Amino acid sequence: MFKLAIISISLAACATTGQFTGEPAAPRTGLHLDLSTPGDLATAAFPEAIDTRVRSVDRMAHAIKARYGATTMTAVLDLCVAPDGHLTKIAIAEGSTYDAFDHALLQDAASWQFASMPGPTNVQSCRRATVAYRTPT
Repeated sequence: MFKLAIISISLAACATTGQFTGEPAAPRTGLHLDLSTPGDLATAAFPEAIDTRVRSVDRMAHAIKARYGATTMTAVLDLCVAPDGHLTKIAIAEGSTYDAFDHALLQDAASWQFASMPGPTNVQSCRRATVAYRTPT
C-alpha cells in the first residue's frame, strides 16, 4: 500500500509540474512552408507536408544571426512529390542571400515527408514553395 502511495505521488508531481505531458515539444524554430499557388485555383492538388524538419539549418541558426543579424531567411524551392509522399525532385528556384543556408535547406528537404495521394506511381505533384526559416530567439 505504501509503495502504491509513493508511485501515485510521483505521477501526480509529474502531471502538475509539466515535466511529462505526453505532448510533443514545441519546435525550436519557426519553419513556414508556403505551398499555395496565388490566383490559379485550377492547379492540381499538392500533398500536405507532414514532416519538414530542418536539423542542418537549425545547427547554423547562430551563424545566420551573426552574419546577417537576420531572424528570418527565405528561399524558394521547386518540389515534386510522388504519390507515396516522398520527394522525387528538389531544387533551389530562388536562393537566399546565404549559400550555406541554401545548401543545408536542400540537404534537410531531401528527407521531408508529405501525405500520400492516390494515383499512378509514375505521376508526380510539383509545386514551387516559399520556405521561410525563423531563427530561435
